[in-house]
Amino acid sequence: SGSDVQFARSTVLGKDISIDTGLTAGAISFSDSVDGDYLLSLTAGTGDIKFEGAAGGATPLSGLKVVSAGNLRLDSAVSVDDEGFDITSTTVDINDSITTKNGGTADITNSGLLTIASAGDMNLDGKFTQDGEGSVSTAGDIKTSSDDISFSSGLTLSEDIKLDTGSGKGSISFSKSIDGSQSLTVKTGTGDATFTGAVGIDKGLTGLTVDTGGTLKTVDAVAVSGDVSLTVNDIDLGSTLSAGTDNVSITGQSGR
Repeated sequence: SGSDVQFARSTVLGKDISIDTGLTAGAISFSDSVDGDYLLSLTAGTGDIKFEGAAGGATPLSGLKVVSAGNLRLDSAVSVDDEGFDITSTTVDINDSITTKNGGTADITNSGLLTIASAGDMNLDGKFTQDGEGSVSTAGDIKTSSDDISFSSGLTLSEDIKLDTGSGKGSISFSKSIDGSQSLTVKTGTGDATFTGAVGIDKGLTGLTVDTGGTLKTVDAVAVSGDVSLTVNDIDLGSTLSAGTDNVSITGQSGR
């Protein structure tokens, strides 16, 4: 009931575990590793949740679910199985890699800032969904096994990033703006690449590469202070595309 829960040493799950500190500011922290092929479910209300050691490093967790937290901070790698990585938190800091296996998805609902560091690359055997109202700052790449990648919030690139859905039908979509003086690479197999918000209007990207066997669709303006390379099966530009004084290359391809 609002008190902290702390694990100072390595923890091994022997069954599905739920830890709940109530609706107020009770924090949950793991100072060492957490392992075991079971679901770990955490509820911290407005309290923070912190993983200093790896989660699923020796034996992947069946899943990691955060029901509520003021801030979720992951300072080491997370590996989960089919029940996936399901996060609801005000703010989220991902400082190391996320891996899912056997169809495990990654779902992040953030009402505040989601920050993905350069070490926070994601290798997923399921789709990636960011569906909170908070903004996103990212330096991490995301790769899926032919599953969708979608961002519902505005995106700021803090380093060059690559998003890749593999060789299948996974699509990549951005519902709001993308900014940041970095380059963005988007690659799909037969899926589409959709940019609904403006790209590079507040702070122009330094490069944009899109390689899709589906349709590239933009709705708002795209502004890049660097080269633009588009390899597409079909293209639907809903507004202007500008690379300033740099090059724009558009190459057609017939699916994959």
